[in-house]
Amino acid sequence: MSKSSDCVAIHLKDITAAENFYTNVMKFTLVNRSETRLEYDTGLFRLCVDQALNTRPPLPSFTVQDIGIVKTGLVANGCVILRESQNCLNFSDPFGITYAIVQA
Repeated sequence: MSKSSDCVAIHLKDITAAENFYTNVMKFTLVNRSETRLEYDTGLFRLCVDQALNTRPPLPSFTVQDIGIVKTGLVANGCVILRESQNCLNFSDPFGITYAIVQA
């Protein structure tokens, strides 16, 4: 069973401009920062801003117990795996929506 996590990720080119906007304009609380990633407490969820070459829409994430079993089910049902690491994968569902799955 998948459960939604409290993180929504976005990918933006200019991490400095993103930090200025989300800190000073939106007034979110910055809780973690690196050269390529910002993490904000927005109240109901964490906003994770990742620096990337291309801007991408928000990426909701879900946690699962066994990522291998979930991956098999996703692929068997028409999903496309876009990116994968040991305990995380991004996929596009049959409707073109992208999600992240993270193993708990």
